[in-house]
Amino acid sequence: MPINRGPFNALIDDDGSGKTGSIWNKAAISGVLLDPIDALVGPVTPYTPTWRTGTGAIAINNGALAGLYVNVNGLVVFTINMVWGSGTAGPTDAWLFGLPPPVPRTGFDIWGVGHALGPPYVPLYCLQFGATEVQPVYGPGGTTETALSYTVPFTWAAGKRMVLSGAYFV
Repeated sequence: MPINRGPFNALIDDDGSGKTGSIWNKAAISGVLLDPIDALVGPVTPYTPTWRTGTGAIAINNGALAGLYVNVNGLVVFTINMVWGSGTAGPTDAWLFGLPPPVPRTGFDIWGVGHALGPPYVPLYCLQFGATEVQPVYGPGGTTETALSYTVPFTWAAGKRMVLSGAYFV
């Protein structure tokens, strides 16, 4: 018996007799798949990205580092938000941020964009680094991009932040 939507998004049971059947509310039929897209989109899930350089982890201390992601039928969309605190300190080599699970499919690139708010405002994009990390960079691309670090694109200080969003296939 098909289930159709009626006025006010009510669910109508049409038993095929050509007569109007019962009207149910969503709570009464919570196990029924209301829309095929519901099965494709997972929940928005918070995660804490790792943050490191080639010489080790960086302590955010009184800053903030948080991420969100959603898996849309095998396409993971993520956002990383980092706010520099007065007690945050970092080495001068390039930063790497951990991706949410699951890991990207082998042979596929991660794409993403973002910005650093200093001032100045600096547009960013991200490069895949290994199987589970992403590296924020800025510049025109090609061989002239520069990786973010403690002194790049400016000297980081309390209140400055970076937002990086991207996607990859799993």
